[in-house]
Amino acid sequence: MNLKNIIASGAVFIIIICLVWTSQLTSIETREGLLISIILAIASGAFSWIISSHYSKASLKAENTKLIDRIGEQSSEKILNQSKQLYSIEQYLDDKQEKLASEESSSFGMIYLESTRNMIRIIRSANNTFLSDWAGVVSEDIRKQLTEQSNAQSQLFEDIDLITHSTPEKREKLEEQIEQNSQKLPSHLIPKSNLKGNNAKIISHEITLDGTDKKTGKINVLLSEESYKGHSVAKFDTVFSKPPTKNNYKLVSSPTGQQNINVFAKTGTVHDFHIGIKSHEFNVPLAPGIYEIEYEFETE
Repeated sequence: MNLKNIIASGAVFIIIICLVWTSQLTSIETREGLLISIILAIASGAFSWIISSHYSKASLKAENTKLIDRIGEQSSEKILNQSKQLYSIEQYLDDKQEKLASEESSSFGMIYLESTRNMIRIIRSANNTFLSDWAGVVSEDIRKQLTEQSNAQSQLFEDIDLITHSTPEKREKLEEQIEQNSQKLPSHLIPKSNLKGNNAKIISHEITLDGTDKKTGKINVLLSEESYKGHSVAKFDTVFSKPPTKNNYKLVSSPTGQQNINVFAKTGTVHDFHIGIKSHEFNVPLAPGIYEIEYEFETE
């Protein structure tokens, strides 16, 4: 118990004693009344001073906490943004290194780029230390927010690096994880992937059979840029009587003549269906161009 608590407790005790003393007196003379008034005034003043001091410190602490939280948020945002920019430089150096390798250039240039990339990665990893410093002084809520954002961005860096060297099956899981972690960050702090997005677009749809229980046709999907996969949605001219349970599909032609490309045409509704193409080869994107796909849906 510190001195202020002792003074506050003593003041309360004296006030209670004076009140009890006053209530037991049948008559109060001038001298006794004056003494009691003086004691009460001193005790009340001491108690009021202790209480006001306590709330003043509490208010000051709350204001300081708000100020530290605000500065911590702003500084952490700058640190995360710097990490994103450094990662962009790493990706740029990776791209240059791949081009040098494809051109069979001098190995010294590739070693220089790799060394530079590693140094930038060390600098980026040091930002986690700065974030940990801020996490130690901000409030609990802000600490959780900073920790969640830092972990989400760090995981994004790892997943984006892994996705370029993953099989198509693992790539889908990584893409889902990237999407989940991206939702935990403001858009301007999300690192960008070098992978191409969904560039698929249906340019023609030839319907050969349009019944209520069976539908067949051909679809031409244009892939405008290199991508690991493409996806689009096509509509039926007329609806099914109920959602089809049987579906068949096959790739008729592709820009490079390859047939070992994963394609699908699936539906769970009566009015539209999904068309998709995916790279079957490890770390090899689909070539841009037109992909022709045949489909057949039928109800039981």
